[in-house]
Amino acid sequence: RITGRMPDFVPGARKAAELGVGGIIHVDVRLSEMAKQIEPHFFVHSTGKNFLTTLNEALKKETDLVPQTDKWVAKMKTLQAEFPVKVPHFPTIDGKTRMSAQSVISEMDRQILAA
Repeated sequence: RITGRMPDFVPGARKAAELGVGGIIHVDVRLSEMAKQIEPHFFVHSTGKNFLTTLNEALKKETDLVPQTDKWVAKMKTLQAEFPVKVPHFPTIDGKTRMSAQSVISEMDRQILAA
């Protein structure tokens, strides 16, 4: 849901769709959310967990697949330095901590880079 300016959202995915080698993938368990904000090139009716599990299993079968993330990670770090995001942190009350969308994305980013 965090897209920023809609016209500028994922230009690389839009270009990949034009070239027939990718596009915007929207994964959601709720069919009513399809194309609500952005028109996806691919919509997957699933939970995020099931989608990522299935995707990872399929990728493990690809023996000659070598992820090329160096340029993406370098660009991401440059953008993070240039445009730092303040992630709200909430107190834990009764053993529960509220989470913001930004805190979830930050934690996912931390775990991906640690892997």
